[in-house]
Amino acid sequence: MEEQPLLVTVTDGMTSTSRLVEHCLRWSAETGAPTLRLSTIESCIFADSDVGGEALLMIRVADPSIWKKIHKLVNTGMPYAYFIDDNFWLLLGKTPLDIYYQDFSVRRTLEAAVSGATVVLCHSERFKKFLQAYNVNVAVVPAYFDFSCLDGLPVVPENVGERRIGIVANASRSEDLAIIVPAIRAVADEAGDDVFFEFFGYIPPELLGHPKIRYFEPIDDYRTFIRAQYSRNWLLGLSPLRENAFSAYKSNNKFREFGGCSIAGIYSDVTVYRESVVDGETGWLVGNTPDAWRQKMLDVLKQPDFVRKVGANAHVEVKTRYNISAVRRSWLAALRPVLEHKPKRLSRLQQRFKALFQRDLSAVRNVFFAKAKGWELGLRPPFGDSGFHGAQVMFKLMPGDSISTELLPPLDGAFHWSFVIATFKASPRGRIVVEVMGEGAEPSTFELKDDEIRDNATYPLEVNLFDGHPVSVRLSNHTDSPLGIYALSPNGSTRFGSSGKSFVGRFIV
Repeated sequence: MEEQPLLVTVTDGMTSTSRLVEHCLRWSAETGAPTLRLSTIESCIFADSDVGGEALLMIRVADPSIWKKIHKLVNTGMPYAYFIDDNFWLLLGKTPLDIYYQDFSVRRTLEAAVSGATVVLCHSERFKKFLQAYNVNVAVVPAYFDFSCLDGLPVVPENVGERRIGIVANASRSEDLAIIVPAIRAVADEAGDDVFFEFFGYIPPELLGHPKIRYFEPIDDYRTFIRAQYSRNWLLGLSPLRENAFSAYKSNNKFREFGGCSIAGIYSDVTVYRESVVDGETGWLVGNTPDAWRQKMLDVLKQPDFVRKVGANAHVEVKTRYNISAVRRSWLAALRPVLEHKPKRLSRLQQRFKALFQRDLSAVRNVFFAKAKGWELGLRPPFGDSGFHGAQVMFKLMPGDSISTELLPPLDGAFHWSFVIATFKASPRGRIVVEVMGEGAEPSTFELKDDEIRDNATYPLEVNLFDGHPVSVRLSNHTDSPLGIYALSPNGSTRFGSSGKSFVGRFIV
């Protein structure tokens, strides 16, 4: 048998997403043979490893420790794919997960990884359009449900003496679950002695100990988890989800899992479920209020035979649209440029000529470049060693000068950016002014004064965006010292106010 190609997957840990991707790619049930040989490495180890000659697939990684590794891959012409199924740019809240992805070093790494990829993979056309601002090579690959997970299971009796309602969650979804906590309490009290709620993986603390609410510990192995879920013979599954900018980019994971197990689901009436659930036929859509959830549960619990019919309809829908066999073929086709491509390493001379024709040489006098012994100011770097995927860059901003960059906001309303300033341990006196300007709107101004200007500090910039129109961010140095402004994003360009010269990359991330 011909040896299958080796694909190294890089993850930030053995998450459910990484397990689903690897399961999809590893084995073909139709042929009984491996689809690919897979090897997995965590990002913290990958950062210092010698991995780089194999085909690579990064799965949702944004660990700042791999930032330099990404640059090395790009500069040596090593192809890699990047898969992302959540829009981390739009985690704009105050939870630990949101705060993590708002950190400039994490978002900078995320943007570098996406921008440098040979191909970026996602689950929807909506997300593809968003990602193309960072990389034009984006492929949509379907999500899936693997029906082989249920092979060999006996047919569960329709009547087990209980009407069970299941919820699958983790701690990061606590705010989504908060929508239905009052409804669960009410239904547990009103619906009858045979109604029980069962939580897999996480339970809101306020529901612990309730006599009609059960909790099952999380199960890491995906196949084992699906079989355990199926064996509980749930009449209903619940999937609450808040409607916000982030949730609009999520996949319909719970619909696939519930439908695959012939479970009728009640889902929040939000974008991701409106696109996959036919209300009253393959599930139910409800508004995000406790009373709406309570009433819908009470209504459908009175019709168990109809509920089972809806579950059967969902099963057919999932088997038709999300069967792993067809999905696997889409994945392999999308990964072909990485699996078959041989990296082309430019010679030193080729790198110099490439840099010569791509770079505005007068602009490099306006930047700092990282050197082995620290930063060198205003010096021209060796050809081929500069740019976002090369040596780290800062923009040199003299007193009285300004820099600006253009941005296309991903959404209307509040958004979070960050920038980082280097003072080189001096104590500048004066002000730094940041202005966000959009067509037909008053500038939004952010200002730092004297002791607020600290070396290598991260400055969050929260602004209300202007109806999705492009905005310009301008940073002005009104201090008595030169400053370094880190180039944090590989996308767009930064323009100097004094000279009008532009340099690749931007100082906002």
